[in-house]
Amino acid sequence: MVYQIDIALDIRKNNDFSYKKKLIINNANDNECSNYYENYEFGGLGRRILRNHIVLTFIFSKETGIIKFIKFIKNKTKAYIEMIGYDNCIFELIFASKKYLTFMERDLMREYKKNRSHLLKKYKNIVNELK
Repeated sequence: MVYQIDIALDIRKNNDFSYKKKLIINNANDNECSNYYENYEFGGLGRRILRNHIVLTFIFSKETGIIKFIKFIKNKTKAYIEMIGYDNCIFELIFASKKYLTFMERDLMREYKKNRSHLLKKYKNIVNELK
């Protein structure tokens, strides 16, 4: 029973992304983050770089911790929230950004869009912080 959130930082737009990454990680730890890990996404077409991001994934065990963390991300950083999910043996995707939806398989994207209104009601405390 954990909440998972993916935060993306665009390396091209953030001059001091290592400082911002450390700031985000420290805030997550202050809000009772149980675990985190990072990935780098790099992609392009020809000689053009289209995506150069660091994606930080945080795991929270309490809803209050993730709500405080979302407030911090929305107000204090230039990071993007790509995905929020709840895992209780069966993973439920609470929120997916437009960019995240483009990475998903079509069947999963359709299922998310079909069930979105039900999930928004079920997790209304978290969804209200995204507005």
